[in-house]
Amino acid sequence: MIKHRLAFAAALLAGGKSSRMGADKALLDWNGVPLWRAQLGKLIELNPDRLLLSCRKEQNLKNVFAEFVFDPSENPGPLGAIERCLEMAQLPLLVLAVDMPAMTVDFLSSMIDQCGDAATGLVCVQASGHGVHGPLFEPLCAVYPPGALALLREASQKKNYRMQDAVAALVADGLMQVRQLQADELPLFFNANTPEEYAWTKPAPPASN
Repeated sequence: MIKHRLAFAAALLAGGKSSRMGADKALLDWNGVPLWRAQLGKLIELNPDRLLLSCRKEQNLKNVFAEFVFDPSENPGPLGAIERCLEMAQLPLLVLAVDMPAMTVDFLSSMIDQCGDAATGLVCVQASGHGVHGPLFEPLCAVYPPGALALLREASQKKNYRMQDAVAALVADGLMQVRQLQADELPLFFNANTPEEYAWTKPAPPASN
């Protein structure tokens, strides 16, 4: 088990509508196990103080290790899920999207190590990427400090569920530091949103003897 001096919680974001995939992404096969179990296993290896599984209640996922956090009925996307997880955890919260299967335990561990303290989270940004309103952040694999909860609540109340806006505000307020991604790190953040992207991401099965 990997151990860290910083107490933290980890949450797998396994809900969402999966409309472009045409099937529940969390339940896709990943080398013989559902994708959500493979992703949750990465978080378990980090030995978090609390382990959360954010999902829709009707997904009926079975796991004895994680605390369930069900998506709100109005389904405001990942912002609402992160808000709920952060409220439950009351700790720095590492979030990982279920549809980011190339992410590694080592990279996640390095994100926790870089935070250093509980007051400041961490979000990665694509050095060559640029969103409509500024840098292109990677908010679905990031560390959110407990102090981010107030801003996320305010965004929800205003029905502004854009994660790029929320993270930009957290960075501006000094609640999240920014980590520039190197070219060889970009594939870790690839989102498998369609059957074609999933097929491209999925590793080949082990060769039989």
